[in-house]
Amino acid sequence: MDKIKVSDIGKRNKIELFSLKNIIIAYIILGLYQLGFAIVLQSAKLWALVLLNFIVCFITNFIRTKLSKELLGYYFIISYNCIGSALYTLVTGFDAGSWLYLLDIPLVCIGIEYTLVHEGKKTINTGIFTIVNLFLILVLYDYDRRYGYGIFFEHFSDRVVENCFRINLFIALSLIVYVGYLLKEKAIGYEEYAIEQASVDTLTGLKNRAALYAAIDRENKEVCAGAILDIDNFKRFNDKYGHDTGDDVLKAIATYLQEFESNNEDIFACRWGGEEFVLVGTSPDSFDFLDRELNEYLAKRRKTSFVIRTEGGLVEETITLTVGITEKHGEESLDALVTRADNFLYVGKNTGKDRVVAVR
Repeated sequence: MDKIKVSDIGKRNKIELFSLKNIIIAYIILGLYQLGFAIVLQSAKLWALVLLNFIVCFITNFIRTKLSKELLGYYFIISYNCIGSALYTLVTGFDAGSWLYLLDIPLVCIGIEYTLVHEGKKTINTGIFTIVNLFLILVLYDYDRRYGYGIFFEHFSDRVVENCFRINLFIALSLIVYVGYLLKEKAIGYEEYAIEQASVDTLTGLKNRAALYAAIDRENKEVCAGAILDIDNFKRFNDKYGHDTGDDVLKAIATYLQEFESNNEDIFACRWGGEEFVLVGTSPDSFDFLDRELNEYLAKRRKTSFVIRTEGGLVEETITLTVGITEKHGEESLDALVTRADNFLYVGKNTGKDRVVAVR
């Protein structure tokens, strides 16, 4: 006999906010600024600083990804960017505007904090980084006013300094817009994930009743036929082998229904409740299609064993289902359709189980 492989249900991909791709995009934006800055100032020292900064940026991010503690990694990268912005300000002078990048860091901290909180993890303290950055800006301003211009450069014309400030302002605002966009995408992702979780039966991964109604309405489909499936002798099975094994049976049936739904765009599947599942067809030939497919599935199940691990060793059980199928009458609701299908299901239960009762 074939053996059923129960797959894991309900796994979801996590949404990456500060992924390597997003970090690289941010550094490309910064790199363009630095390249333009070096060209404007025509300084070999600044060219060397740009190259060194790129190398340090990627080494820093590599180290961050290798740190075993995620929170420590975030502290590491934020601290590096604070120090980097401060050093650029000291090198090029306060009026050139490199300190503006310190204003981006609180927004980055908010993004990290938002992400970690939603994932139930210990988070960073945005307030502390904001205060530190503001204090650092004041220190840099005071240093510049006390000791003059950048420590590596002579005094440039006011026009050159103004152009550098404009470049810095534009790039700093661009980074704010970019991080804001990522935060918006993250928020939408969490909202969609929450809606999905509320619409999914957590045990089987199938739609719940509310999600079934919503999916049919959303796709503007006309219900044509419906089927309700009930696992035979499920209570006895649960009592005999335990609820965990019963859950495995529910997952195995749900796996088939998920595949059936994904392979047929006119079929919707859901867990109706307990050991009952519902299939809804939205094409004119849905009644005949469901009748044919579910009879084939029940015939296959009779040849399939469900392997159970017990204290006495492995045990094989055959799991059967009874199915009621009917066609929509006039303008009747989905609930009324399922109720009629349920009546036919109980006809099958009372006449021996393990069968399909299909009545138009």
